[in-house]
Amino acid sequence: MVSPDGLVLTNAHVVEDSSKTVAVVLADGIRVLADVVGFGSGGLDLAALKIRNQKNLPYLRLATPGSAQVGQSVYAIGTPLSLELQNTLTYGVISRIDKKLGLIQHDAAVNPGNSGGPLLNSNGQVIGVNSAIFNDTEIKRFIGISFAIPTELIKPFLVAVEQGNAQLASGRKQPSNNEDTDLSLNGQILQASLKNGDRTLPNNSYFHTYVFEGKAGQQITIEMNSQQIDSHLYLLLPAKEQLIGENDDISPKDFNARLTVTLPENGIYYLLANTFEAGESGSYNLRATISQK
Repeated sequence: MVSPDGLVLTNAHVVEDSSKTVAVVLADGIRVLADVVGFGSGGLDLAALKIRNQKNLPYLRLATPGSAQVGQSVYAIGTPLSLELQNTLTYGVISRIDKKLGLIQHDAAVNPGNSGGPLLNSNGQVIGVNSAIFNDTEIKRFIGISFAIPTELIKPFLVAVEQGNAQLASGRKQPSNNEDTDLSLNGQILQASLKNGDRTLPNNSYFHTYVFEGKAGQQITIEMNSQQIDSHLYLLLPAKEQLIGENDDISPKDFNARLTVTLPENGIYYLLANTFEAGESGSYNLRATISQK
């Protein structure tokens, strides 16, 4: 709740398949009706609901944009896994802030059911909306890498809602590429296209996820080349909550991306192939090889 008259902020993926009217259960168990009044544009994973006929509801204030800091204590509130666990509070710290992509990474426990819940600072102010987790298995479980959409992106969305300019459900396209793809390390070239309807990071940039099994000490090189988009690569080891490498430009004159890293241990690695700018679309080639020593 972000206003006393019943404006509710959540993730778009929580309500995108619902009707225009939804039921909201308040903390005291009372059920009220709310209208879905807007979605974030360009795939931004935010949605706003308006509870009907309310004036004096308790609500959370937003923190000042840009106030979040690495190492800062944070608190997540939500309903993980089942309704029996509603109003669960978890604690952690901000692990990393990616200002380019508009991401707050933290390690407060977040599981399915926490989506759309607030990430709070020690003053009880909202510094983000919990949106996603990374995990190393098909079971979507918490491993310490959680992502929240920060107030820098929340506030412009709320302004659009207040002005009646937020996107409506009829204007949204459902994601068409939500599957992780196996990445071979044998030099095979994969061809794909990032486009409207793909998953987005909080800054509205499209991304695909690739998965491979790596071994400790392997030196691998990953290249993402395109004539149409500004390529961007992230390599993560979710089991250890580590960002292994990142690259968005080979050089000031070459906007393709290349990562060369030595893998720290055996495990499942995740690669994000991303467009650096919001809304960019186009085809790309991806290639991964093991360097010969």
